[in-house]
Amino acid sequence: MKDCGLIRIDEVGRIVIPKEMRRVLKLDGSRLVELYVERDKLVIKRYAPLLLNKNYLVKLANKIAGLTGHICIMGTCERVVAVSGQALGEMVGKNLTAEFSRVIREQAPTLINSSDGGKLYEIVKSCTFEYHSLALTSVVEECAEIGFIALISTERDKTLNDGHLCMLKFASELLVACMERCN
Repeated sequence: MKDCGLIRIDEVGRIVIPKEMRRVLKLDGSRLVELYVERDKLVIKRYAPLLLNKNYLVKLANKIAGLTGHICIMGTCERVVAVSGQALGEMVGKNLTAEFSRVIREQAPTLINSSDGGKLYEIVKSCTFEYHSLALTSVVEECAEIGFIALISTERDKTLNDGHLCMLKFASELLVACMERCN
């Protein structure tokens, strides 16, 4: 999308998001958005209440982990919101690394096994743990990535496969359907 130029802030602090940007992002008059400052930028982002509901996501992560026997991690495009079990609980609330966020924003389902020579990503800074396999899918609502669901295997001999990736895609679509009902 090309730059829209300068936008004036009116006397009560309002700005108008240009029509083309609203169309591309599918922002209509009824859509809630999050507004926050990131370094020197004002960020306007689609509001995804279900992705911020830690209790719901922990239950879903624990269900997926129970079905697969692997650790499930869920979050927004910026941070971890839920982790199954207690093993990696220190990840919750931590910001994702730039590299992991980039992979989420690419919206391509990702399956990486270190035994196949795949490069594994650091998920969050200052939380080092060894894992050997990753299945990752973005949570995408109306063409915009709003979060992620991942499975990780900490055991070298228990790799993840396409079946795990299909389960994550299904869970992602379920989350989006629930969010659409909430809005």
